[in-house]
Amino acid sequence: MVDPPVSGGSGEALQDQQAAAPGGQNEWNGLDELAELRALLVGPEQLQLSKLQERLDNPQLRAEDISQVLPDAIFIRTSKDTQLSQALTLTVEEILATTARIAPRVLVEAFAPLIGPSICRAVVRGFNKLIHVWTVLGMLILGFGVWLVFSAWDYGRWSAYVERLRAEPGIVVVSTGKQGGKYFVAGLRDPLAADPLALQREAQLDPARVISQWELFQALHPQFILARAKAVLGPPETVTLRIENGILFASGAAPHQWIVEAQKLARAIPGVRTFSDKDLVDTDLLQARALAFKESASAKEHIEKSVLRFAFGTADLFPGQDAVLEDLVAEVHKLFAAAQFVGQNVHVEIAGHTDQMGPPTTNQTLSQARANAVLSLLVAKGIPQASLSIAPAGVGVPVQEEHTAQDRALNRSVTFSVVLTGTPSTRGKISAP
Repeated sequence: MVDPPVSGGSGEALQDQQAAAPGGQNEWNGLDELAELRALLVGPEQLQLSKLQERLDNPQLRAEDISQVLPDAIFIRTSKDTQLSQALTLTVEEILATTARIAPRVLVEAFAPLIGPSICRAVVRGFNKLIHVWTVLGMLILGFGVWLVFSAWDYGRWSAYVERLRAEPGIVVVSTGKQGGKYFVAGLRDPLAADPLALQREAQLDPARVISQWELFQALHPQFILARAKAVLGPPETVTLRIENGILFASGAAPHQWIVEAQKLARAIPGVRTFSDKDLVDTDLLQARALAFKESASAKEHIEKSVLRFAFGTADLFPGQDAVLEDLVAEVHKLFAAAQFVGQNVHVEIAGHTDQMGPPTTNQTLSQARANAVLSLLVAKGIPQASLSIAPAGVGVPVQEEHTAQDRALNRSVTFSVVLTGTPSTRGKISAP
């Protein structure tokens, strides 16, 4: 019994064979179901075996199959040990040596298509790598150059800032440097000195990159001493202050109270040894002096108009002259006080007078006695005797021409003249004149 062939169109083949065989319809009827079952069970495996047999019988297909697995097989084998690679190396070397000896041109022609493109690709890759390396190196050099220029510029600004600090009065730089990417400076600073933050902005420095540590102190530069003096003393607009060698000079005009306070406070200002107000006009004193001049002039006029009258033929005051005497004493005291305030000396001359009725010698004696009597009264009232003198006039210098009894009564008297000497002073203490 022969199995029906199994192939890709197995159903059609069975139908063809049944139709061709005599009485085939009856003969094959019993085998149809068995053939279909066999085709379903072993058909695919037989088809694969047929294809495998065909590939083994065909050299070209067999070579293609081997070429597909040979590289992997060689790689797997060489990865385990070196026997295959050693064997292949010797074989390839021998073949290449023989070919080079027998037919070198063939070897060259065989390798040329492989070596040429490889060399070109290698050269291109090498050139590209070289360009890439030089590009990267150029960028690095350029970046380093830019960084170097920026660093030099930044350091130049920092150096200029430090030098500016050193040149500023009232700032003492103790240490400078750079740490952690930031500059730092430390030292002493007078509160009146320039603001380091403002100087940083002028130097175009980022304040966030500068650490400053300043200890406060009071510098003895003249401008700072003068500024502190103005702040402490608060001089009026009419006063000008200047400092020289530790001496604070004040000039102009100021109230008396400010001058007194300035003399006290100036000694507490650092850098001030002495306060000089020799060029300072005391406005209160000036007003008081003007008032003193006015009062002295008024007192002088009042005294020179005063007349003390005497009884006929005696050196006794006429009744009712006590009030005139008291008024005279008061005006003399006022004159002395005012003159002393402005620095002048006062001298009062006392002149005795008589009428023309008696003999000249008698009148001369009487006028002298009357003058002496008034001088004694004034001294008794507290007028310095050294500031008083006698100037007897007698009948030669009458107070009034004698035409009536009243004129003769007026001539029986004592008159006064005031002499002021000395240059008025521009200094002095304020006191009630």
